[in-house]
Amino acid sequence: MKKILIIIGIIIILVIAGWLVFANFNNSAEKDEATNQNQNVNQTLTLKPWEITVGIYDPAETPSPLTKLLESRLKEIGFKAVILSDITDPQAVNTDKTTLLYRAETEKDLAVVASELIVTNVYRRGQNQSIIEDVIIVAWNIEDINWGSFAELADKYNHPKPEDVSILILNAGAKSGSAGQLAKILGKEGHAKTKVESAETEIQESALIYYQRNYKETAKDLRKILAENGYPEATYRIDINQADNIVIKLGKQATTTAE
Repeated sequence: MKKILIIIGIIIILVIAGWLVFANFNNSAEKDEATNQNQNVNQTLTLKPWEITVGIYDPAETPSPLTKLLESRLKEIGFKAVILSDITDPQAVNTDKTTLLYRAETEKDLAVVASELIVTNVYRRGQNQSIIEDVIIVAWNIEDINWGSFAELADKYNHPKPEDVSILILNAGAKSGSAGQLAKILGKEGHAKTKVESAETEIQESALIYYQRNYKETAKDLRKILAENGYPEATYRIDINQADNIVIKLGKQATTTAE
């Protein structure tokens, strides 16, 4: 009987010892994991803007005033900013979403740029090992940027004066003279830079308004004018490659002729 009790006692001691070893191992693993996570967070937090080079893509021969404004904002934050007229991934530009490129080793740099500059959670990020800069902003929208002290000036670019907007009206199947009539209406609204041409192809819609990047608010305003003057079904969409700020196509389905 004594032997049985001794054996049971030994078993109990071994079970307790094993449990204590397992518990200590788990606690140690959790501490190591927490330490690694804290180290990663701290590395990101301690990375400063002036340690990061940010490129801004603008293919124009002369950077636009808005691109220069973004460059100024990046420098105001503390980043090293450069304007690029060429990039290795031109397809990344073909989007209406703000898009940032980075290398695998500069993902923490991207996190800092996004934290300091981007105010939307809906933006694209793409890894590209061919880029030289730490991060490149290849596409961006005014409303997605934290403009800081440049906020008031940026808002003026987001809502340009009618006389500063170039508009091309294309007759794409509408009644003859419709484009010219619409041009007169827009002229009365202050849109002095308006021209009229015939489109190479026709559209079935009433009217389509295409806008360059960062002219969405203008497109919205124009849609209201068109809706009040015979084109209630007019819609708008982005076209980043067009030459004019706004292109309006008048199609076959116009229910009323503008006057």
